[in-house]
Amino acid sequence: ALADARASRLDKQEAACQLALAELHMYQSDYVAGNEHASAGLLIARSQRQPELCARLCKTLAHIAIYKGDAEAALRHVGDADDYREFTTELTRADLLYTTGRAQIHAGQYDAACDAIEKAIGTYRKMGLVEIEAKAHNNLGVSSFLRGDWDSALSSWERFFHLCERMGNTID
Repeated sequence: ALADARASRLDKQEAACQLALAELHMYQSDYVAGNEHASAGLLIARSQRQPELCARLCKTLAHIAIYKGDAEAALRHVGDADDYREFTTELTRADLLYTTGRAQIHAGQYDAACDAIEKAIGTYRKMGLVEIEAKAHNNLGVSSFLRGDWDSALSSWERFFHLCERMGNTID
């Protein structure tokens, strides 16, 4: 029993390590390695019934797909996360909404993207996550602009600039 417990604990740690490696490779633009680590981590996390980690790995797979320009795959990955959404933290649910919105922008689904991102912004604001909220406002502005809603785009970008200034960042 002790050996089984140790193996289970190592598997849980391995899934988390795979997520960290996936994100590291993703930010280094090594999408093949990032995808491999995220996929491996997802298999482990699913077998261990770790819904929070599964959702985060699906989100990472979606981000990689967005960076690769594959909106269809990104939407599929955030859709896969739906199986775990109700068992995740409020922040992870907001991140999944935001990632869904970003994927929808790339898929040309601007109205749906605005809805998803606006919901995520509400959570970020409530949690006091100013930097993430600012980034979300920028993407909300992009989606609003692309759907032809200039006033909403301008309002989102003004909010983005205000939040950046609040964090001490200036944009010239």
